[in-house]
Amino acid sequence: MELRERRSTILIVDRSMSFARLLRSELVRSGFNQIRLAGDTDQALNMLANDRFRAVLCDTETGPLKGPQFVLAARSRLDMVDPYVAIVMMSFRASFRMVAQCRDAGANTFLAKPVSTHQLTEKLSVSLNENRRFVRVSSYFGPERRKGVRVPYLGSERRAMRLVENQIIWSPREAA
Repeated sequence: MELRERRSTILIVDRSMSFARLLRSELVRSGFNQIRLAGDTDQALNMLANDRFRAVLCDTETGPLKGPQFVLAARSRLDMVDPYVAIVMMSFRASFRMVAQCRDAGANTFLAKPVSTHQLTEKLSVSLNENRRFVRVSSYFGPERRKGVRVPYLGSERRAMRLVENQIIWSPREAA
């Protein structure tokens, strides 16, 4: 784990403060040392509007804005300090539908609870270090959903490229 990762400020949002404290202790044991807790999504959004975080770990059932609604608010509200923050959603009831909704709202990744320390730190490290572009279109703002290297198709049936109102945006972390 890089020194930069360990100095990253992480926000844990969970309605169960005992679980949030457990996650915090696991992250501290793994080398992360700047971790703050929020008991609901309103408190988390206020914290995101006032302070810079590198990552947010949020339970999908924590309200009042649950799952995808929280992600949409964190990405789209104008008062957010960093709309490019890595958002890792978590749930004890991880269904394909919930994972897809969170991904489509702009979450970086999803963890199914219970989660091991290794899974937690691995997903968090990947989210902090990946250099995925951010995409802004009329219905979506968040990390580009496609991962990996794409080889451009050069065949005769290639669709013509059009870019009208859509934008691809590099996150501020990539510029540094």
